[in-house]
Amino acid sequence: MILAERFEETQAPLQRGGHLGIPDIVSREYFRDPGRLADLLNAELFQGECRIRQEDIQQRDPTEIRNLTEDTAICASLVTRDYSGEIQIGLQVVLLALEVQKDVHYAMPLRVLNYDSAGYESQWRRARITHKRSKALKGTEYLSGFRKSDRLTPILTLVVYFGQEPWDGPRTLKEMLDLRRCPSEVARQIADYPLHLIEVREYPRLERLHSDLRYVFGFLQRDQKKEELYQYVTENRDIFSHLDGVAYQMIQVMSHSSELLKEREAYENEEGEIDMCQALLDMREEYISIGKEEGISIGRQLTKQVFQLFMAGKSEKEIAETCGISVEEVKDILS
Repeated sequence: MILAERFEETQAPLQRGGHLGIPDIVSREYFRDPGRLADLLNAELFQGECRIRQEDIQQRDPTEIRNLTEDTAICASLVTRDYSGEIQIGLQVVLLALEVQKDVHYAMPLRVLNYDSAGYESQWRRARITHKRSKALKGTEYLSGFRKSDRLTPILTLVVYFGQEPWDGPRTLKEMLDLRRCPSEVARQIADYPLHLIEVREYPRLERLHSDLRYVFGFLQRDQKKEELYQYVTENRDIFSHLDGVAYQMIQVMSHSSELLKEREAYENEEGEIDMCQALLDMREEYISIGKEEGISIGRQLTKQVFQLFMAGKSEKEIAETCGISVEEVKDILS
């Protein structure tokens, strides 16, 4: 009999417009694309230089089973990653794991340590089974189930944090430990385990990204600064008017304004591309509608026309002339 304990944590689904939006499912689909993973790794590890290609990444089963006993009743842990893959970098193979967080996890270093440990243990267990079948090990190698020359494949885990507030949780295992009274000589000898944490809304190296990650990150960094966001989308309207559908879903479930962004089908063309510019216009109109309910009186059609012209790159003077209003009124609407 196998008793399975799940390390995986579940997130409650978000209810929007009668549809369930689940951030972890959307993020898994988004990062399943090897081109995005290669782009993120090159930005993080190689300063944006294209050292890892999408064909160098192969997806793997994201689950690992950790056996805790070897009795007739086996107690096991099922460890499930958000993404698991294998990277070929020259002659080196590295196992890649991704953990996507929308909320701060205050035990994340320990969680990653457990996940990585389960991955290494799984490799050791497979090596031990292989050696046992071959009956090639003797002495201490037999007791270890591992040859002196055997080596494990390294595991690299990235934690990608999409939360709206700065990460205020521990970034290393030692930050979770109570070392206040521990002599420094002892504390230095206690093993640490740091996170490789990527804070999307604070990410400082957007110029190193070359896929739509750059624009998803860029959008989310501005989604609470409405005018800066509209300006950013306007400056990149060639990208945002033909946005990948899964990229739009990532913005939708991770955005501060997720409840105001409609489902992707509302803006999807025959090629599966999304017009994010129109989505923003509709979101702005929704904000105005909410503002009206709070007593703000703004002409909806005029406002929509002003923002359509703004998104098209028109100056405030050109918008004023087209709409037959003053430049000051244009500024008031845009603000």
